[in-house]
Amino acid sequence: MLTLLSLHGIAQTSKDAFHVNYTFFPKAELLQRDAKVEESYFDIFGVLPTVSIGNQVKLFNSFYYRNTYLFSDDTLIFRGAFPKRLHDLRYTPIMRIPLNTNWALLMLPKIVFRGEMDGSIGGKNFIPQASFLVSYAVKGDNRFRIGLGGGVALFDFKRAKFWPLLQFHYERKKVELEIALPYANFCYKLTEDFEVGLFSMLDNSISAVTPFRFENENATHLRIFQMVVAPTASYRIYRSFFGHIKIGGLTPKRQIRPLDEELKPIDVLKFDYSSSLFFKIGVSYRHPE
Repeated sequence: MLTLLSLHGIAQTSKDAFHVNYTFFPKAELLQRDAKVEESYFDIFGVLPTVSIGNQVKLFNSFYYRNTYLFSDDTLIFRGAFPKRLHDLRYTPIMRIPLNTNWALLMLPKIVFRGEMDGSIGGKNFIPQASFLVSYAVKGDNRFRIGLGGGVALFDFKRAKFWPLLQFHYERKKVELEIALPYANFCYKLTEDFEVGLFSMLDNSISAVTPFRFENENATHLRIFQMVVAPTASYRIYRSFFGHIKIGGLTPKRQIRPLDEELKPIDVLKFDYSSSLFFKIGVSYRHPE
């Protein structure tokens, strides 16, 4: 039931058990300053063997790691204040509890580490999260499911952020549509070996960083905000291994924002930058049908 893991918002498709990707964003113009920003990251995702608890309850375990590299020719940003490399590590157990033929309860506790590896690592780097979702199989069909729920993240073990959780999954022989906000993926199977589609993702991650000052403000976190929309193509390389490519664009509103201890933006300086193309290539292992 790898469809559950799409709630994680990371898998290439709902059947991927493992993937490794490289993503590159060409240089973009900083809008308020005469400078450019470049971003790239490497990420890996995997699913551990399913654990059965009793006759019906299933426990799915997954991990994710992302290594982001930021570069700019703006001396103010990268004079040693802004980090050049950020790490994002997540472990997510997903428990599925059937309520009846059509309804199921999904519980998703998550342990997240975000920040720098070369700075001081402490409690602020670990972000406990928990989500739940009530899922309904339309007419008892597990290939057509809708769900609604919510989640919470605890920053520095004292500041909570809440969000709604929405799932829509529709799958037929040649078509798959998966929406698990803030991610969406549409896939159309042209042949058994070749697929095309459309992908979108909202990246709004907050990372703890080594504190630095902007005039009279003390920054302790960094937020990256951007939305990606891209056509996709996948091709079977060997048996259950697929190669993927995504080439698309970013919406105009892209930001790097330093945040204070209360996770409020520090607006002394703005770091909005222009839209640009993005490129993603990767390889995944797909769970056999």
